Amino acid sequence: MSEILTVSGDESGEMEPASLRSAESISDSEEFLFDTVTGRNSGSGNGISEIANDRLAELTINKLKFEEMGLVGRSEEFATLQNCLSRMMSSFQQPKQDDAENDSSDVPPESSLVQSLVKKELCFIKGFSGVGKTRLAQELKKEVANYENLVFVQGKFDVNNASERPYSALGKAFSAILRELRIQKKDSQIGVLLRNSSVGTAVGMLLNLIPELEKFGVTHKKTGWSKSSFDNSLHRWKFAFRSLTRVLTLVASPLVIVLDDLQRADLPSLEMIQHLISDIRNTNPLMIIGCFRSNEVDSYSVLTGKIDDLQRVKERYGFNVTDIALWSCELEDIHEMIMAMMAIDDQSISQDLAELCFKRTMGNPFFLVEFMKMLQREELISFSLGLMKWTFDVNEIEESTMSTANVATLLQNRIRFLSKDVQELLQLAACLGMNFRVETLLVLWKMRNPSQDESTILDEVRSMLSKAERELLVEGNGYNLYQWVHDKVQEAAMTLNTPDHLNAIQFQVGQQLLLGLDENLLEDDLFKITNLVNRGTEKINIEFAALNLRAAKKARSISAFEASARYAEKGINMLPSNVWIMDRSLALDLYTIGAHMQLISGNIDKADEYSKEIFNQKDISVMETLPMRIARAWTLSSVESKHAEATEYVIHLLRELGYNQIWRVGLAPAQALSAFRRTLKLIKEAPKDFYKSLEIVNDEKQGAISDLLHLLHYSSYMSGRLFLAAVSCCKDVELTMKQGITHNSARSFCNLGGFVLHLQEDYKTTLRLGECAFAIQDIIGEANKGITIQEAHTNGLCFAKPLQQSIPLLAEAYNLSMRAGDTEYANWSLLFSVAMVPYITGKKLGPLLEECQKALTHVEEGGRADHVVTLKLMIHLIKNLQGKNGRQSLRSTGAYFIPDEWKTTSIYIGTVHFTQCEILFFSDLEAAADISIQNGDLLKKSLPGTILTMIDNFHQAVSLYVMARRTKKRKYKVAAKRLRKILQRWEKAGNPNVVHFVMLLDAEDAALSKKIEAATEKYKQAIVFAGRNGELHHAGMFNERYADFLLDVCDDPEGAKYQFSNAIQYYQDWGADGKVGELQEKCERL
Repeated sequence: MSEILTVSGDESGEMEPASLRSAESISDSEEFLFDTVTGRNSGSGNGISEIANDRLAELTINKLKFEEMGLVGRSEEFATLQNCLSRMMSSFQQPKQDDAENDSSDVPPESSLVQSLVKKELCFIKGFSGVGKTRLAQELKKEVANYENLVFVQGKFDVNNASERPYSALGKAFSAILRELRIQKKDSQIGVLLRNSSVGTAVGMLLNLIPELEKFGVTHKKTGWSKSSFDNSLHRWKFAFRSLTRVLTLVASPLVIVLDDLQRADLPSLEMIQHLISDIRNTNPLMIIGCFRSNEVDSYSVLTGKIDDLQRVKERYGFNVTDIALWSCELEDIHEMIMAMMAIDDQSISQDLAELCFKRTMGNPFFLVEFMKMLQREELISFSLGLMKWTFDVNEIEESTMSTANVATLLQNRIRFLSKDVQELLQLAACLGMNFRVETLLVLWKMRNPSQDESTILDEVRSMLSKAERELLVEGNGYNLYQWVHDKVQEAAMTLNTPDHLNAIQFQVGQQLLLGLDENLLEDDLFKITNLVNRGTEKINIEFAALNLRAAKKARSISAFEASARYAEKGINMLPSNVWIMDRSLALDLYTIGAHMQLISGNIDKADEYSKEIFNQKDISVMETLPMRIARAWTLSSVESKHAEATEYVIHLLRELGYNQIWRVGLAPAQALSAFRRTLKLIKEAPKDFYKSLEIVNDEKQGAISDLLHLLHYSSYMSGRLFLAAVSCCKDVELTMKQGITHNSARSFCNLGGFVLHLQEDYKTTLRLGECAFAIQDIIGEANKGITIQEAHTNGLCFAKPLQQSIPLLAEAYNLSMRAGDTEYANWSLLFSVAMVPYITGKKLGPLLEECQKALTHVEEGGRADHVVTLKLMIHLIKNLQGKNGRQSLRSTGAYFIPDEWKTTSIYIGTVHFTQCEILFFSDLEAAADISIQNGDLLKKSLPGTILTMIDNFHQAVSLYVMARRTKKRKYKVAAKRLRKILQRWEKAGNPNVVHFVMLLDAEDAALSKKIEAATEKYKQAIVFAGRNGELHHAGMFNERYADFLLDVCDDPEGAKYQFSNAIQYYQDWGADGKVGELQEKCERL
């Protein structure tokens, strides 16, 4: 075997091309070839030698052409990816720019949740490391290059930091999207869209993860005084990512995101992927490709569970899921790759080499590439410039590679051929993760040579990175950012030393970065630095404990609760035994956040352990322990649904704070009446501009008392202790008027309005309370504004203003609450705007059912049983009216698993009662009247002041009048007249929504007394009023009632038949096919 090129090493260990053989030994053909390739005139032999030394490295003819390998053996899998893209794009129509710029809301007017016509694509590519998963995904970029607005980006979950830094791969991907859009000169367009969209309210969170946003002119501005709870932060992140994705896909269409090493993804990132792909409001093409190592994922892993979840919900949320499995290549594929990289046309020449490579690499493409590089480096294959072909001896290769263990060994050997300095720099870079910045490496390298000029060090670092780039170990992206070409290369660089030495290096790197980075870079790499320090030491060290506290707080701010808990635990373990004396503040902060995060993560025992540590300190104050204890109270009520226990716990906390104005629970009814009189007197005596003069409370104790009163209101309301809920509401209102505004003030005024309606039916005061709430909200700003709107328009103002006006306002409340991450109140707003108000006002059942089913996807994302069950009950009611349930009883729905502890809540009891009564009202009036006699006030008692009581009272009264006329029984007559008087009081007080209710009940009362003319006049007035209001259900029911009156009282079958036909028409328009069938049978009998 002839050799043309030899390699020798210098003293530093760096391998450099040696000179060619002496000029005399080079044939004329070789000399001519060399001159032709280099483009230089050879001249003398010395010139040839000079050329060899200077330019041989620039030759391409003598190098393996890895870029020519192509996508061998993956045609079927690639065709699957192509089909996914084509399927998505075939249904997409580019939105008009005007529409794009105006699409800044999350729920449009009337809460019409439009189903996406574009089915988004979610693809999973799985296989062993090195089989070409990422390469397959990258090949799709060529395919989508034909699309004008294409953006194709990648993100990778880091082997070192994936679990500690949630959303890390998503953050990298979104940063890459923004960089690509800047390259495409779309800065200003994206900037306008971002500023005009709902992303603006979440930008403060996003900037921590995606600092690239600042380059689009997006800055974080406070929108008002707020105090966010931890349970909202995860939902705020979901809203932020979803809003940003909607904006970016308006401009980047299609948007293809490749997420590599998904097996390392943290649970929040996996949930975020599901949240983005299931966004039915985003009608633009989005394709997410997730790559993961199948040998590192089993049937019990989090990733497997999440993929199963996505498969189950793909139809409901309108996206496709495609699984692609990659296996090792066959012998013929390996042979084709070798022929491509060696530019061989004759298969017979490389057949033996291909068989040997297949045997050594087991058909793994990445392993094959490294194996071939090793063969060339070891001169087991070489290119003959004279013969113009590659030369090799298969027997020699087989003998020399018998001990080749794995790809890691090959990579380590390749790195060791570089100079010692480059090896050391790569080791440092490997500690920094899959991606690293030149500035960070500069800090580390400068500490090796502190006396050297910084510009000189920078040149040196860049030069070494260039060498590593030429060796295909790392690659740059033009923004002083580098990444490893494969995580196996990073692993090889990290494992050049023993594990003990590696830990020491990591610790040293972490320390140096902690000392050397400026504040901005330190904040960007905080998790990375903390992890490096933690891996290298278990020592007691206050400075490192403080570092972990900082990381725990940052992790908490991005909803990485488990990571936050780990950082807090690590920091606590680094505290000295006398820390409460040395640094009390640090100890308190670490144990407090540790208890919070363990509580949120469900580790109650660990949370109790940290709590006891704080309580054991003799001089600890109530205020110092309060944040932790309030978190515990919220967990009891909101997470564990132990509302009664939470109520007692909160009362105890209030007393520890010295607030003794809440009496014993048993005395709540008496205290409620007393508190009502006193609070309402304060409100009525206050001048109109009084609330504009109030200031925000800065006193920590007063703010804590307000938080506890609000929590007491919630837990007592949910446990059915309505008088205690009313007391807590009054007390918070009094606190506001005497001490100043807290973030709970506006909602407390709204809630008080609901209780005023329930206990006193005082519309004037309710309106006054609503005005006060909005005046206070103006002072607070955006914080809790969605809650204020929702509470005002569903508990109080709905009785004083037309219900139709509340629908767009409740849609706005949904948007505001979603931006704040408050899915609880956002989904209540959604339920009222999409389901309850449209049902009460008689919207068509077909579109109403469609909207409810679409809204169900949003509600289920929130994960709260009360929201889901309430909406499913409404869906069951609608289907019953449409005749789709075959007159099923409510018990036969089997719709949703309901926790036993939740079945005792006032919301569940009231909603189930309302739904049962509505089903019976349109199907069995006798049963409806009997339930009214037995439990007529159940809804009012369970949900005082709720919007549903208007239609509930009215329908109960109608069923009672029907049975009173049929049976002549006094119990029905008395109950009917009682409800009629309530509705008359409401009308007299100014409720515009019950005017036609009273008209019909007056007609029924007159019919019961056989006052023919009065009844006829009132029936006709009620029918006209309902028709003009567009209330199809009531227009139908009013005609039905009039028909029964004509038939039973007036003995006018022809008139009755005419009114029944009108009722049928209205019921048909409404979509109540079940009711239509019943009346048609009745007409036939006539």
